[in-house]
Amino acid sequence: MAEDLKPCLRCNGAGVLPVEGDDSTVQQCICSYSRALKIHLGAEIATAPLIQKSPLYVAGLPGEVPKVDRTGENLFIKGYWRDLLSHLKWTLGCKGPMFRFRLVTDEKLKIVWLGQESYAARAKSKRDEVVTYNSLNDLVGSDLDLVIIRLGFLGHKNVAMPGVLKEALMIREFACKPTWLVEVPTSIFGHGHFSYSEEVADYIDDHFEIVNLVRKESSRVDDTPHGIAIPPVALMADTEDGEDVGLGAMTPTAGAMKYMPEERFKRTESDLDSPGESRKSYGKKKSKGGGPV
Repeated sequence: MAEDLKPCLRCNGAGVLPVEGDDSTVQQCICSYSRALKIHLGAEIATAPLIQKSPLYVAGLPGEVPKVDRTGENLFIKGYWRDLLSHLKWTLGCKGPMFRFRLVTDEKLKIVWLGQESYAARAKSKRDEVVTYNSLNDLVGSDLDLVIIRLGFLGHKNVAMPGVLKEALMIREFACKPTWLVEVPTSIFGHGHFSYSEEVADYIDDHFEIVNLVRKESSRVDDTPHGIAIPPVALMADTEDGEDVGLGAMTPTAGAMKYMPEERFKRTESDLDSPGESRKSYGKKKSKGGGPV
């Protein structure tokens, strides 16, 4: 914290610098830009470890367009969340503060669809002081360049949820704007997942490409199973050697993962191996009608 309080040596805390040869014009200092970018990204993404290479975004030479920029595509991203944060930090950081994105969960979609965050649902004393969403379009509409939806945050089954998810995706399709869906290995999007249905899975299959960012050599023991119709007790108690790890450990093992829903979107090859190389085409050719591909 002490470092943050020290004034910038370039601008002495002013946040701007004079333009050489023009005393009447100033430009933003890098310290001011950095602060604005951190606010734009949010604390969770901004504090993630920094990487400078990702299959989602590969920068070009100074002054040139990026070699890879997948922020304009519909992607179904597989990976542990804490690992994905670094990819989001690099990609969204390179896009800059003017690139509008929103990070939401499937549970947030449900709450907004039910009208629980609408203006009318807020207390009269607070409704003008908090952000309100009167519809899914307010939450994931065309004003956003990219929407990132984390799957697996429902605590119980809601029969309408798959339809709510598909409605959100179709709103983005109609606006010709991209969406990223995030599946973590401890909440597989398949039969038994609270947001899953064959109908929404078929839609994703037709409109999204799979990106596998799972690091097999370093699985996250702190990413516990969630958002699926399997009791945590069943997931935690069965290990490969028959030993009960106990609920306190909350560590998904290879033996326990057999209770996980079967993968609907499989991609065994990792995209982490060659992020800068030309991509191969996997699965169906994506539809180009009415939205990004």
